[in-house]
Amino acid sequence: MASSIEADRLAKAIHPFVSEAFKDPRRVRELGWHSFLNHDRPQTSDPIEMAIAALMHLGRTEDGNWNGVVAAVSAVVAFLNARTGKTPAIERFAELKAELETKPINEVRLKNWFVSVYR
Repeated sequence: MASSIEADRLAKAIHPFVSEAFKDPRRVRELGWHSFLNHDRPQTSDPIEMAIAALMHLGRTEDGNWNGVVAAVSAVVAFLNARTGKTPAIERFAELKAELETKPINEVRLKNWFVSVYR
C-alpha cells in the first residue's frame, strides 16, 4: 500500500488532465472530482490503479454503467500516455469502448485492458 503522500501526489498529477479534458469546471464539480481528490482516491502509487479509479469516479453511474462522459476516458488515457510514454493503437480503443459499454462495467476486465496497454 502506498503512503498517503504518494497517493495524494499521484491523484493531484492526474488533475491537470481532467481539467484539460473537461474544459468546464462545473461539470467536473458535478461529478464529484474534488471529493475524489480529497477523500475518495485510492491509496496507491500505481498510475494505472489511480487512472481506473478516476475513470470509475467520473464515468460511472450509480448503477455501475458508463455514463457516456468521453472526457473522463480522454483524461485518464492522456494521463497514462504521459506517465508511461505508451500510446494505445487505435484499434485498442474499440476494445476499451466495448468494456465501458458492458453493463455493469466489469472493473477486472477494464483493469486488464489498461494493464495490457500501459505495462
